[in-house]
Formats: sequence, structure tokens, C-alpha cells
Amino acid sequence: REDLATVMAEGCERLGRGISVIVFPQSTRSAALDPAQFNSIGVKLAARAGVPVVPVALCTKAWKVGRIVKDFGGLDPAKPVHFAFGAPLHVQGKGREEHAAVCAFIQERLEAWSGERGGMPLWKR
Repeated sequence: REDLATVMAEGCERLGRGISVIVFPQSTRSAALDPAQFNSIGVKLAARAGVPVVPVALCTKAWKVGRIVKDFGGLDPAKPVHFAFGAPLHVQGKGREEHAAVCAFIQERLEAWSGERGGMPLWKR
């Protein structure tokens, strides 16, 4: 609850100054998107700040797990990094439709990046 209040207050302040804010609403180490675990903090922040939410999909194994702090590991430049930005979504009401659209965009990109054609992963083609 305290983290939510901080994200909302500081996020709105930064967005009001024209500074973009990126929110990772699911563990950065998750193997797949789980919409039930994917919280809507990004949509809530965009709604409160009166700005559009921009879906971002990210998938990589290049970022290694850190020894001391798991999210601060090294990078392996030989591993692929995939990211894509969706169209900005203007949040209406409680943002349920926009949240679902963000989840659908990310799921679509993750499936495309993990899909295989002719037995070869997409990133090797």
C-alpha cells in the first residue's frame, strides 16, 4: 500500500513535468505473462495523471540474475533482446479495457517472440 502511494504521488509529479515513467507490473523474471498476477498500477497512474498509457513488451535472457541483488546482474550481449511499444491508450473510467488491451499486446508479442517456424526460434532467423 505504501509503495502504491509512492508510485502514484511521485509518478504523477514526474509525468506532470513531462518525464516518462515505466512500471513493471509483474516480476521481471517471470517466464510468461499471467494476466491474473499482472497488476494495473500503470493504467491507474496514467488515469490519475491524465496521460495515455503506452504498452511495452520486453523479453530477454541477456540480463543475468545478480549474485547479491537479483535485479542487478550483468548483461550477455550475445543473447537476444526483444522489446516493442504499443499504441498509446487513453484511459477511460476505471481503465479495465485499457488494462486488458495492455495484457493482450504483451501476450501477443511474447508469443510471437517465442514462436517457432520450421523448428528455428524467431530470433535465430
